[in-house]
Amino acid sequence: MVAVSSGGTSPVLARLLREKLEAILPQHLGQVAHYAGKLRARVKKQFATVGERRRFWEKFFVNDRLAQSLANQDQKAVDETTEQIINAPLDHRGEVVLVGAGPGDAGLLTLKGLQQIQQADIVVYDRLVSDDHQ
Repeated sequence: MVAVSSGGTSPVLARLLREKLEAILPQHLGQVAHYAGKLRARVKKQFATVGERRRFWEKFFVNDRLAQSLANQDQKAVDETTEQIINAPLDHRGEVVLVGAGPGDAGLLTLKGLQQIQQADIVVYDRLVSDDHQ
């Protein structure tokens, strides 16, 4: 659940923004955030630099298996996934993700596609992409 307030000036706008944010954010983000709080000291000890910690947390917060394991209260899977993420080498290479933009209507972009675009450092698109997608 996301809390958004307009200070009473526009409750309808606040509700609309909250609905949009909840649709974009990963489903079990609250549980993942709570669990992340428990790991902060360990992560700080494990990763010496701010950049390493940032890369770790970026991988951590988008890990679907971890989120699902937390939602299912499967502690064994949570522990295994956490160890995999912590012990995985921090990859300094980038990756390329292709997102189909659909037939022109920005509303037809998938939620996963939107999330990938939002995580991107660079987005490359051709002239066929409508102004709504840019």
